[in-house]
Amino acid sequence: TARRNGVQIQSTATDQGSGDWGVYDAYLGARAGSSRFFNGRLYALIVVNRILTAGELAGAEAWAASKCGITL
Repeated sequence: TARRNGVQIQSTATDQGSGDWGVYDAYLGARAGSSRFFNGRLYALIVVNRILTAGELAGAEAWAASKCGITL
């Protein structure tokens, strides 16, 4: 689920598989070995390996918004 400014903007039910999440390089905004990289600003990123409750999601969004100087 992708959210922007406290609102869901996209969701998919596609199975992400059950592969292991080991110690690997993480590419944000680019594919491995790509020459096209993200050209922008990433102010906050929270990664959690489970679905958050509504309260946890609201808290995470409020925390990220506070770090960026915005309110939801």
